[in-house]
Amino acid sequence: MRLKNKDIIEILNSIGLLSKNKLKVRLAWKLESVRRALTPAVDSYNSKVNYLKAARAIKNEQGKIVPSKDEDGNDIPNTMMFDKKVVGQLNSEINMILEDESEIEFDLISASEFGDMEVPQLIIKGLFKAMTE
Repeated sequence: MRLKNKDIIEILNSIGLLSKNKLKVRLAWKLESVRRALTPAVDSYNSKVNYLKAARAIKNEQGKIVPSKDEDGNDIPNTMMFDKKVVGQLNSEINMILEDESEIEFDLISASEFGDMEVPQLIIKGLFKAMTE
């Protein structure tokens, strides 16, 4: 089935939330299979977004990315500073990548397999929608 990156991310987040519950082995296995099927698409999305961020980030004289600063002026590890002029363009580019689609195959999970468990809305919106298309 074809899924947009934004839906894939939503499904993976839902699986993460759901995985915090005590699950039946069969359901846990199926959810893990879905997660494994979706992971390459998310890895590709993350690579594209990280590339865009690195390309748009402010760089010092040596060409290294300038990290964001905290309120005391100290570098915040693993962050990037951006010129306000490029933030809108960067957000637009990321939103376009969120709309990209991937063809992904995974086994369907029926609602009955969740039993009496309260299923997070994101799972219903993401997984169940994907399974009925």
